[in-house]
Amino acid sequence: MMHHVIGIDLGRAGIDIAFPPADARTKPHLWKSTVKLLYSDSNWWQALVDMIADDAIIAAEPTGAHLLAPIANIIHTYRPEAHVYQVDHRLTGAYRAAHVSNAKNDRLDAITLCLIANDIRKGEQMKGIRKFDAYTAEALTSLRLLVNDYFRLTKESTRIKNRVQSLAFHIFPSFAKSGTYRRAVEFGAVTIEELRDLYRRRPPEYGDGRAYVWLKKMIAKLPEIPTNPLIADQIREHQMRLKLITQQRADTRRQIKELVTAEPFKTVTERWSTIPGFSYLFAAALHIPTYGQADKMRRDDFVAALGANPLKATSGTGDTTRLSKRGYTPAKACLHIWTLLMLSSKSAPKNPVRDAYIRYSSENKQKPLTATRARFARMLNAVASDPNGWAYDRNDQDDPDRDITDTPDDEAIENEQPPAADQPPAQPMELPGTLPDTKTTKGKRK
Repeated sequence: MMHHVIGIDLGRAGIDIAFPPADARTKPHLWKSTVKLLYSDSNWWQALVDMIADDAIIAAEPTGAHLLAPIANIIHTYRPEAHVYQVDHRLTGAYRAAHVSNAKNDRLDAITLCLIANDIRKGEQMKGIRKFDAYTAEALTSLRLLVNDYFRLTKESTRIKNRVQSLAFHIFPSFAKSGTYRRAVEFGAVTIEELRDLYRRRPPEYGDGRAYVWLKKMIAKLPEIPTNPLIADQIREHQMRLKLITQQRADTRRQIKELVTAEPFKTVTERWSTIPGFSYLFAAALHIPTYGQADKMRRDDFVAALGANPLKATSGTGDTTRLSKRGYTPAKACLHIWTLLMLSSKSAPKNPVRDAYIRYSSENKQKPLTATRARFARMLNAVASDPNGWAYDRNDQDDPDRDITDTPDDEAIENEQPPAADQPPAQPMELPGTLPDTKTTKGKRK
């Protein structure tokens, strides 16, 4: 039998489906019109399709993209005229407590979602509900995979660099922190003898005259000592893996750019690109927890999706306010880095984010950086819905394709190149005190 109003509770082992009973007077918690379909049954998807009418209204919770994806794909394929709505957990919980039961289980959640689907069918407007779009969901899945892969590759790259640094110390202590040595390793020169041979050969692809000046200075005071061949082989192996990961990261960044500059993310990405310090990686990470609808979300929902909303808890003189642990981890990391870039006079001239940090610091807020990050998140939400973008006189153009893990300053340190004579020194931040330390300290409270 087909039904026009359906609630689906998703799980790893199967799904619970609820539809209105024949007797409309039956109390919701006493409904017998519920079915549990287990994935272990090979015919579960056929049973699901048989229950759904062509114009059905279906409500489901956004419990993990991978849990909803196969269900939505089946419904979209076999019942293209049906409408699937995603209901936020908070709305489901409040609706269940008010209309169904204070208890919670899969069956009661499915009944609650069925009641919400019935209200949607009646035309009632409720916050926390969004219509499922198969095209946007597919794009978000691809974007999430790419961003997760990029952060995984970044961590692996850092681990390999740390291993190479430890192994280089075994050969000679000064190699561990030397950018010149790391550059020589890229050209196959690992041992002291190979470094001297590299200087004698002087391959043109190694660099200009300054690169050989630094190489000469490094090998001039090296002793004549042997190198453990096993250590040298491990450094070469790590370098090969690092080269492969570097190429994979570049390919991933290119794919991320292609996705965020196309529909359905194009409009919001273009508006965010007017903000100083913009990066396509930042935009991608922010699109994922906001479901590609940053321009349609309420401000508080947007800030909460990024995990930037503080959980206030005060009693008398005590204040245990803390930052929410919710949010997509890469989005929280990108929001933090972008906030720091906005505080830097080198990355961004005078702007409202820096003004907010100065004000919070002068007011002696306990965590001015946390408050500034939340304020910047609210600004991002406003810019996403503003056709004019960021109201800011941009004096210089940032490179949105840059790798945020390798800033120009880091590259100069790695290559051990002094700044050009005509390059002015970087101006310090015009903030009260120094930039707050972003590292957490266990067991200490300020």
